[in-house]
This record gives sequence, structure tokens and C-alpha cells, in this order.
Amino acid sequence: MIVCVCHFVREEDVERAYRSGAWTPEAIVAATGAGSTCGCCRPFIEELIGALDHPEASQALEPDPGSPG
Repeated sequence: MIVCVCHFVREEDVERAYRSGAWTPEAIVAATGAGSTCGCCRPFIEELIGALDHPEASQALEPDPGSPG
């Protein structure tokens, strides 16, 4: 899913940046560019960060080893 239309940043890009240490909205902006132009996606970025902070959500976002792709 596209998170930031201005910079064509996908949800997976935000998750990857988070797992690489970008744990705040400002760090996500610096790592991906998402939210740096119009800012409309900032609330969704914050929501994603909140979901990734919960172990159950983090596990749900990890790819299933048995699935293709």
C-alpha cells in the first residue's frame, strides 16, 4: 500500500526503515522522504509506528515463510 503519494513511499518502505532504527516520525521522514512534502501521510506514518511498537502487530507484518514472494 502507498503511504506517501508525493514520494511514492510504500508501507513496506516505512516498515523497513523502522526495523533499521527509524523509530520516530521524524526518523521515518529522514529515511524515506515520506511526509516531507505535503504532510498528509504523517498521521498514517504515526499509526504504522504505533502498530510496529506492539509485538503482535510486528509479527503480523512479517512475511509468512511459506508464502511466495
